[in-house]
Amino acid sequence: MLFIAHRGNINGPSLEENKPDYIISAIEKGYDVETDIWLVNNTLFLGHDKPQYEIDLNFLEKYKDKLWCHAKNMDALHFLLENKLHCFWHQEDDYTITSKGIVWAYPNKQTTGIYVMPERNNTLVSKDSQGVCTDYPEYYKENLSQIPFTFGIITDGNNDNFIKTIVSSIESQVPIYEIIIVGNSKIVSKNTVVIPFNETIKKAWITKKKNIVAQNAKYNNLVLLHDYITFSENWYLGFLKYYKENGDFEIISNKILNSDNTRFRDWCFFPLLLKGQYNITKHPNSQKIIETGCLLPYDFVSNDKINKYIYYSGSFFIVKKDILVKYPLDEKKGWGEGEDVEWSKLLSDNKYIFKFNKYSEVKFLKLKETPAWQKDIDLKLI
Repeated sequence: MLFIAHRGNINGPSLEENKPDYIISAIEKGYDVETDIWLVNNTLFLGHDKPQYEIDLNFLEKYKDKLWCHAKNMDALHFLLENKLHCFWHQEDDYTITSKGIVWAYPNKQTTGIYVMPERNNTLVSKDSQGVCTDYPEYYKENLSQIPFTFGIITDGNNDNFIKTIVSSIESQVPIYEIIIVGNSKIVSKNTVVIPFNETIKKAWITKKKNIVAQNAKYNNLVLLHDYITFSENWYLGFLKYYKENGDFEIISNKILNSDNTRFRDWCFFPLLLKGQYNITKHPNSQKIIETGCLLPYDFVSNDKINKYIYYSGSFFIVKKDILVKYPLDEKKGWGEGEDVEWSKLLSDNKYIFKFNKYSEVKFLKLKETPAWQKDIDLKLI
């Protein structure tokens, strides 16, 4: 993976950026460098907002294997292309292509090419990408394996003892995180903020609370959970393993265990909706299969054909902040009114593929009644 120093910056923005000596220093430290090129009256300059530092073609030729030249005017673009220097041009396009055919993404856009300034929006950089251009290449080189999370805990204000356990299970293992508690909690802890909530407006208004978390989250990886779910000691390591094997996700869940260690609504599937879609009617147990919901095997990988029959339990799921902001939960609904099923269908209708992380686990701190429909299914039946 390439680590590209944005305008020569190594550890944050600097007044020295784009100066020739500053760029050379970054190259000597082993980094590629993105730099801004102008051509005015046949003279080359470096500089972001305007031509500032005069250079010549020899400078670009000498360091051409390390430079990503951002053409700032049309004359510069033509010059760079004519001299076969690695360059690109863009304004606010989501993606552009460099002269070597590499995708260069706009900030906060996912890509298999080059991520640009992911620190602006806490964008998770995929290890499958070709590289990252940033003001902090030294940080990303050292910490790219870390995944930042915002944890949104939904409470009615009566479960602070449970919340203390939840917060401790996060603090003990997740290196980059924030915790947002929506509800009238008295919890005080590092990286934790409590957003008070008027419980008298609407009973069990969990949809509103979850949307509030999304609106206030710092990180794009958003974990939403009710105030009785704690994280196993290897939950975070399980996500690192999943990410290493599968890359990034848009919406995902993981193993959910009841307090008695039985499985609980983590990878939910409704064969009822399969009627007329799959040839299962000849099976001896077909009616039973069609009329009951079930749980998919942990290692089942969803696809376009079956994705629309899957839903995530509202008690725990993980989604990108920008997705939940774009597709918020229906605030006309409250707890137990099918808000999670409806929201899952909204996402599947908009072509988001549901994923499951079999390496991570959460557990209830109290016993929840298992739904009558919940049971494992033999995928051979479908």
